[in-house]
Amino acid sequence: MQILSPNLELAQKSLLRSPCARVTLITENEVSHDITKDVISFDIELSEHNQANKANLKISNKDGQYDKLNFNSTKRNWFKENNKIIIEKGNNGEYMPAGIYLIRSAEPEKYSRGAEQILSVKCFDKSKNLLKAKVTTDIYENMQANDIVADIAINHAGLNPSELNLAPLDFTIKSVQFIDELSWDAMFMPLQAALHNLYFDEEGKLRSSKINFNKTVSWTYDNSDFVIFYQPKWSDDDIKNIVRVYGRNISEPKLVPLAEKLLVTFTKHVMSGESSHTETLYYFDDHTRTAVDVRMEYTAIKEKWDTSDYASIQEKTDHYVKVKLRNKNHKSTDADITVNIYGKPLGQAAPDVLAAEAMDEYLINQYGEVEDKIDNPLIQTEQQAQYLADQRLQLHKWSRNKMNIQVVGNMAHQAGDIIEVWHPVYKRMVRLYIYKVKHQYAREKHDITDLYCYIAESI
Repeated sequence: MQILSPNLELAQKSLLRSPCARVTLITENEVSHDITKDVISFDIELSEHNQANKANLKISNKDGQYDKLNFNSTKRNWFKENNKIIIEKGNNGEYMPAGIYLIRSAEPEKYSRGAEQILSVKCFDKSKNLLKAKVTTDIYENMQANDIVADIAINHAGLNPSELNLAPLDFTIKSVQFIDELSWDAMFMPLQAALHNLYFDEEGKLRSSKINFNKTVSWTYDNSDFVIFYQPKWSDDDIKNIVRVYGRNISEPKLVPLAEKLLVTFTKHVMSGESSHTETLYYFDDHTRTAVDVRMEYTAIKEKWDTSDYASIQEKTDHYVKVKLRNKNHKSTDADITVNIYGKPLGQAAPDVLAAEAMDEYLINQYGEVEDKIDNPLIQTEQQAQYLADQRLQLHKWSRNKMNIQVVGNMAHQAGDIIEVWHPVYKRMVRLYIYKVKHQYAREKHDITDLYCYIAESI
């Protein structure tokens, strides 16, 4: 650890004024409680997309007011699981959202005589529940990816339309149905196929953004006064040197015969004296689906009938058959004739698998193949698959050379951002990719932000 600036204290004072945080607890029936005065400290951890963000709070639990077993307190159930906590940062009455979180657990810390009683509260953003709950949806056909995500979010995941803020996107999914799929995965897969990420922002809204690890710089620290320390780190613990992405080629769907089944059954009461009757029987109610290898079986309940020629197929197409029922001896008594039509429905064959890969031959020679695999059947072209493979490999190349830096509290940083920092040893600006952010607040102390980064350049 190295302190970079002799003017750090001055820099901190210039950025922060007290109070700099506001914390609101939402209990049953959406009742709001300002608990800022009881907050001793909190930290917010923002991870890469498709992982739940976290918040941990230390709450003053004076006289055990928040203890679940304190039946004398009206506040004992305030910190129930899935109650909402809203964290805002700011000063002088002006605050900006820092996150909306759901309580996962709230437990008293070890108590020492004479010390302050503390409640430890662990929270996650809304994606935590969606990473556990499963959904089964209707079939989506020829729908925009954003519309599919919105339908799942609202009708299956319990979000309100006001909680969605998806980036504009023109990408059509031809056909998909999710069966017993994790809610988050069902929403993420259409967007990943469209080369977008999915995440909850600091206002608790579900957002999407283009997958791009080579985007422009979002923040520059060209003055080290705001950098508290930096810590380079080299590690190959999570090395991946080849990325394989699999999708499905559904541009030209192939129809193949499926297993034979009973397509349609029909019963006709043939009156005595009725010589013949013709009936058109469609294989499916919508009159559009097709079948092949169609055949007929029939039975008749009658008296004194010649059973040799009750029913025959007069015309057969891929959509229907015309069946003629006849009474060779039309002077016989009435009969009930049941016709069963069997055939092999034509169904869409499993689409051909398409694949793309990106590899780092230098690292493969060092470690052998260590694969990162993405299999998303909604990826429809090799170009989409290749883009994902190239982007992911770029991230893996960076991941061996890490740099953790701590800066004066800065809520602008998000996981996935690219920043530049003046490095006092290298004597130049260093480009960094942030894969995790940790904002820390403590009563009567300065806010700090820890940035966990990959060095986003060749070394």
